[in-house]
Amino acid sequence: MITSLLRALHALRPPRFVRSLGAGAAAAAGALFLARWLDRRQRLGGWFFLELATIWLWQILFIAACLGAGWVLVRKLVPAHARSRLETVALSFSAGVVLFVLGMYVGGAVRIWGPVFATALPIAMLAVGVRPALSAWRSARETGTVPTLSLTGLPLVAAIAGLLGVGVIYLGAMAPDALNYDSAWVHIVIAQDYAREGRIVGFRATGSSTSLTSPASSTPGASWSRGWSCRRCAG
Repeated sequence: MITSLLRALHALRPPRFVRSLGAGAAAAAGALFLARWLDRRQRLGGWFFLELATIWLWQILFIAACLGAGWVLVRKLVPAHARSRLETVALSFSAGVVLFVLGMYVGGAVRIWGPVFATALPIAMLAVGVRPALSAWRSARETGTVPTLSLTGLPLVAAIAGLLGVGVIYLGAMAPDALNYDSAWVHIVIAQDYAREGRIVGFRATGSSTSLTSPASSTPGASWSRGWSCRRCAG
């Protein structure tokens, strides 16, 4: 009887897609229940994690946009036989950052910095690389050359220790004392002024200082991430 019951349950087993959808719905319902339970003890709107999650989502969009647009550029300029997969990723991200900063400079020069531009620029860069990325993924699956990562033993221990170390550094970087020296009086200050004005503005520098008159490429990026990517300007 038990064997017959197991066979009947196996015959009624839903497809994998339905099971995955059900598992996702159950997980979402559990997360919603937990959030409502915790909200009764401390309002979720005041959680610092939500601020971090917003920053992480924007950074994920930034990384994906740079990789997508940069990969298209690297494919055109560097032959495939002259670069490994790891080199392709490194070059793509670097090239994407350059394209992003150039786009920021153009947007700042024509005075269109704002929430719309902050969202449209990375999305446009990401859209450029979507079709080539999907094509490369399908080709890799068909040829069985999809890269895999397997960590065991000492490499696994080293990877865990490295992630813990990055976490400790990340916690230290969130402290107000982490802002010091030129970051406090030049780079972040200029980025905030750019974000507030919605464009690249001029500063009067004295002596041999060129940080104000010729800001580094990191300044427009800081304006995007710190000033108005979250739809508010730093005052």
